[in-house]
Amino acid sequence: MIDIKNKLDYNYIKIYSHKNGLNSGDVVTKYYDDVYDSKIMLFDTLDENKILFNSDYFNVDSSNKYLKNQDGLERKVEIQNNFYGAICKPFHGYLALILFDITYFDKINKWEDLYNKYTKALDLPTKEFNPLNNGQFANYILIHKGGSTYDYSAGCLTLLDKYYSDFEKYLELNKKFIVEKK
Repeated sequence: MIDIKNKLDYNYIKIYSHKNGLNSGDVVTKYYDDVYDSKIMLFDTLDENKILFNSDYFNVDSSNKYLKNQDGLERKVEIQNNFYGAICKPFHGYLALILFDITYFDKINKWEDLYNKYTKALDLPTKEFNPLNNGQFANYILIHKGGSTYDYSAGCLTLLDKYYSDFEKYLELNKKFIVEKK
């Protein structure tokens, strides 16, 4: 495991999955009844001195659109609660964060490193068996813009689109973040 304490100068994202005891303003999408029931907070540093962004309109699991899996069982894809690294990359005309195994944090200098050198760092543990990968992991998990018709997630973490530009202003290409999902 990486020593998180020596990464104090990086922006820190804390995610409270499914409210985690907090009061969130749940928003249900028009189709598929996807629920934005989680919270995301962006801090200037790991010691949480200053909150840069805060939203209760966040989603941490796959859309109900993808609920029926290839094996016929109903399962949502959700990564485990843990610490992750993230780096900013272009995605569908805007900036998003791609999550990776935090033990690779010091090796990743630009987002292309994940695709060209360290693809194994993209394999993140899931809460349940993921039939799409035939194992208990998911890969290419992003924090990206969701929607009001559905959350556009097959396992990614999504922020309701009308709040995304406020979050995106803190993103820069290849900027790294520490992410804690609780």
